[in-house]
Amino acid sequence: MEVDPRILLGNMRLVNPLAFLVSDVDFNVAIKALSRLPRYSGQTKKPFYVAEHEVKLYRRVPKHLRRAALLHDTSEGFGLLDIPNPVKRAINGYSDLEKTMLRVIFQSVNEPWDHMVELEQYDRRICADEMLQVFDEPWKAKFWEPLGGVKVDFWGQRRCETELRKLFVKEGLLRV
Repeated sequence: MEVDPRILLGNMRLVNPLAFLVSDVDFNVAIKALSRLPRYSGQTKKPFYVAEHEVKLYRRVPKHLRRAALLHDTSEGFGLLDIPNPVKRAINGYSDLEKTMLRVIFQSVNEPWDHMVELEQYDRRICADEMLQVFDEPWKAKFWEPLGGVKVDFWGQRRCETELRKLFVKEGLLRV
């Protein structure tokens, strides 16, 4: 018996993450999911969601990278989840799948892929800021210098969704 590769999203549409299409992109679905998806495998002292991470990153990057900051984790909101980097690297093909899906998402709003590449340093550095704040004991990331000026507030899911949605509208990625 053949396995159906599609997954059911919150908009009640079945999508195939292995062959994600521009027509599958629904930012309302991603925003809601990212507002409920924990960072750091849920190992933080209080719930810390991907949506808060995206909003805080958006606020710290150069203006030309703001849309990319909002988009950079949206594949996680379409079913790929926030998987720790060592696990991602160990799962054969996972990083390629994530990158392929993100390229489709960037293409759906004509965001240059170069911005994703440029954004990576900021994403790594904000992780260093977060790790100093989200665990019971501050964790100093060995390889990344913190961006600085980032305060984790441990927003609830409703605030995460509200703040992320506002920025998607502001950047023209979503209409009200």
